[in-house]
Formats: sequence, structure tokens, C-alpha cells
Amino acid sequence: MSCIAFKNFRMYVRTLSYIHKSAVICRGGKMNILSRPAFFDAFQKRFILASKEEAPVPGVFGRWLASSLLRRSPGRARRPSKTSDLPNLALEALEARYLLSADVVPFAVDMNDLAGADYSLRYDNLIQTIQIYDNKTDTLIDQRNAQQVDYIVVRGTAADDKLTIDFGENFLAALDVRFDGGAGNDTLAMTGGSFDAVRLATDTGQSGSITAQAGALTHSIGLASVGAVEDDTAASERIYADSSGQARVIRIGSSDGSDDNLAVLDAGTSNNLIAYRFAVPAVSLTVDAGAGDDSFVLQEIDPALAGKVLLSGGAGSDAVVGPPQDTDWHLTGDGSGHVAGVSFVTVENLIGSADNEDTFFVGAAGKLSGVMAGGDAGFDSMVLDGGTFASVKYVATGQTSGTITRDGVVLHYDGLEPIIDNSVVADRVITTSNADDEATLRDNGATLTLSSDSLIPTFESITFNKPSTSLTINLGDDLGIPILSKDTLTINAVNLGSAALFVNGQDGKDEVTISGTLTAGAVNVNAEKISVSSTVNAGSVTLTAAAVSVPEIVT
Repeated sequence: MSCIAFKNFRMYVRTLSYIHKSAVICRGGKMNILSRPAFFDAFQKRFILASKEEAPVPGVFGRWLASSLLRRSPGRARRPSKTSDLPNLALEALEARYLLSADVVPFAVDMNDLAGADYSLRYDNLIQTIQIYDNKTDTLIDQRNAQQVDYIVVRGTAADDKLTIDFGENFLAALDVRFDGGAGNDTLAMTGGSFDAVRLATDTGQSGSITAQAGALTHSIGLASVGAVEDDTAASERIYADSSGQARVIRIGSSDGSDDNLAVLDAGTSNNLIAYRFAVPAVSLTVDAGAGDDSFVLQEIDPALAGKVLLSGGAGSDAVVGPPQDTDWHLTGDGSGHVAGVSFVTVENLIGSADNEDTFFVGAAGKLSGVMAGGDAGFDSMVLDGGTFASVKYVATGQTSGTITRDGVVLHYDGLEPIIDNSVVADRVITTSNADDEATLRDNGATLTLSSDSLIPTFESITFNKPSTSLTINLGDDLGIPILSKDTLTINAVNLGSAALFVNGQDGKDEVTISGTLTAGAVNVNAEKISVSSTVNAGSVTLTAAAVSVPEIVT
């Protein structure tokens, strides 16, 4: 319903065309429906017969209304009106377009600069208008009463455009903005304001949406053909979500390598993600990769961001790639843990950077369906950090690769040099590679080490707590080169206490040498050649030399 305001009462008109038939007068809390002649008499007395000091209707609308009401049909007599004695009747002008339409309308702006436009969207809280400025010339391009605007559309040019939304003034209603950058490398910037949460979701390479929630208000910004978002607003929480379902590389680091409380999320050299540069949130940053085989690449992280980041891999086979610095990794749950001040969940692979020292600490509950990889070169290691298990099995599949199975849970590793196991285990089983192994078992006091002493190591060394029940060493296969190929195991002075020792040569030619005092609950050795040059203290000793050729036991 459109409205015309009076000083001492208000007149409501359903549509302006009806003003010739009737009007509604509110006075003293009562509503009076007047005929056109009655309203005309009241209007004429106030505005036609008034003195010059009491100015009539100001503005275009007032003049139109006066002339419309003064039009009379020929021959129609003027009748006295009940409102003839109304004092202090004054008509106040209202904004014409708002009166003529009760419907909110879109606020559409086309950028206009062949060299690339730089516009800003601002809010004037004093007069409650939404304004578009050209930042290059500091010129007001257009403005609308905020109550008239349903949503705002800004369309860019074919060049590199930038739209800045200034949240410095407190909006009384939620914004709905749609920015279509067009061709070129376009940017959406956000400044001022403070939010509980800001969420940027990307669905294709350069499209997505932003929601910014502050109390009961949630502002929405749609993005199309936008390559970057620069967010300098203050926020408690930030969320970056890839909803495309495609495989993405998401790079996380400082905006320029300095400690400036600014960080960046992007796709590196590709443009299949909207780049997000943002002020470090007060509480948390969540990066949700969604579906697809995604990779999180950690670069230099701003210290202000440490401890606030959560990476969520979602569906697919996802990886976290570590920073270039020497790094400690912590796998604490099923595909979850933390590295370099960044937490991660639902990821399948952990990959260290090249040419550094990565150490992977695997807790008792640590699980990973993919692989822990140290990266090229460098010196990388794994530490099985605590826990109690009935059985742990180690299988070498290459020089720096293999599997570790803890009570049926398998961990895959690659590119790791030493393995250290601090867990408490009843039965340990170690299987060396299928190359020509030269293995040595050493006693370090509370721990044992099985290492490859070849000029070119064939498996990673393993240092572990002594088992409580048994230790089994399987020598696996060899390369199968006639005469030359064989596996060898040298057992130095070792004290297993009451735990048993089992050695199985398995395929190929195998030689086992006991060169130091061996103490165990029982000793059982199966190989083609067995040499004993020291004392064996055991409840039982079984040495079995068996082969297609002549077996040999040397004492």
C-alpha cells in the first residue's frame, strides 16, 4: 500500500488511481473513509485557501497530486465536507519511485572502463542507501534506497576488473550481491566489518559464492568469472570449500612470505580454483576439499595461523603435502593428525617435501589407507609412537618402501630411511626384501636393530623394543642370479630374555651366522648354511640346514 504522510494524521491510498474515488483519513486513532468531494474540500481549504506562509505541497509528486485532485467533472457541484474544519493539514513529499511501486527491484550496474574498472559498493547508514563508486575517480556512479533493493548485480568488462564491498558501515539488512567479472582476471574484495563466519565455496574454476554471517544477518555474494577474492574483513571463523567434486590442488601459505597476518589459498600455477587471500581468522580456518582426489600443499604458514587450520579431505583419495622445511608429522587417528601447526582429517596420504628431513610419528590409533612418503632425497623417518599390540609385522617391498601391520591395521610407507618402533609388542615379525639382503641384528640394550649393511641398502633399518614373546626374521627371496645371489643374516650378541627367536631363510640361498652370545627362550633357525661361532643360551635350539644342494652347519 502506497503512503502519503500528513503532519497530524496519515492518508493511505491502495493505488493512486483510486484517489479520485475515495481516501482514508486517520485521525485520533480512527479511520474515516471519505468520498472524493469530501477529501477535495479538505484539500482545497488547506492548500488552495491557505496563506502564502503555509507553503503547499513540495516536489513533483505533490504538484501532480494537487492538480489531479483539482480536476472536476463539469457540472458537479461542490458539497460541504465533514473535514472542512480540519486544522493544520500539511502534505509531506515522499520519494516518488518508492510510492509508485511497492515491489523491490534489482540494482544493476555495468562497469565501464576499457582499461579495467575498479568499483566499490558502499552503504551509507545515515540515509540508508547503497552506493556504487568508481574508485579511480572517486565518483558516485549510482545509488539506491536500501529498502528498494532486493539484490545487486554488478557486471564487469572484458578487462581486469575489481569490485570492493565495504562492510565498514553496519548494514540493516542482509546483502545479496552477484558479481559477474566477465573476461579478464577479475577480483572481488571485501573490507571493513566483523563477522562470526565467512565461507567461500567454489564450484568451478572461477565461480562460487561467499556467505558472511554476523549475528542474525547473513550476506550472500555470488561469483562468476572471478579469479580471486581478497578478504580483509575480521572474522572468527573462515571456511574455504571446494564443491566441484573434481580433483584439486589447494595450496596454503602466507600471502607474501612475511608475518603479516595474511594467508592465501589457491591452486598454484593453475586457475581451476578461486584464489583466496584473507586476514587470519581469530579462531579457525577450515579447508574442505569435498569429493575428488585432492591435494593440500603446505607452504610457509604465517605464525598467526598456526593451530587454527583444519584440512578436511572429504571423499576421494586425498593427500597432504608438507612444507619445504624439516617437518614433524603426527598421525593420531584414522586419516587424521597434524603437521606444521595444521590439523587434518579424512585424508589418505601424507607426503613430505623433497630434500628435507620429515619425521612421521604414528600414534597407537594412527591409521592411513594410503601411503606415508618422505619425498625425494632428504633423510626421512618413521616413529611408531607408543601403544600396546599383540602382533606387529614389517615387510620390506623395496629399498625405502614397505608395510607395517599392527594388529591387522596396515600402514604403507615409501621414501623412508630408518624406522623406530617404541610400542610394546608380544610378537614381532620382520620380512626383508626380495633382493640380495645383507642383514645384521644388533642389541642396543632395551632395543634391537635389524639393518641392511649392503653397499646399497636393500631395506630400511628397523629399531624396536624387544618383544615379550617372540621375534621372527624372514629373509624372503633373492635376485636369483646363479652362484652370486644369496641372503645373509649376522646375529651379534643379542639378549631376548625369555622371548623366542625364529629365523626363516625362505626362498633362494640363505646363510645365517651367529657371531655373538645369543640368549633367548628358544632358538629355531632354517637356512641353507648356518654358522655358530659363539655361545647360544636357550631352552631349546633347533638348527635346520636344508637345500637342493648340500646343506651346511658350521660350529
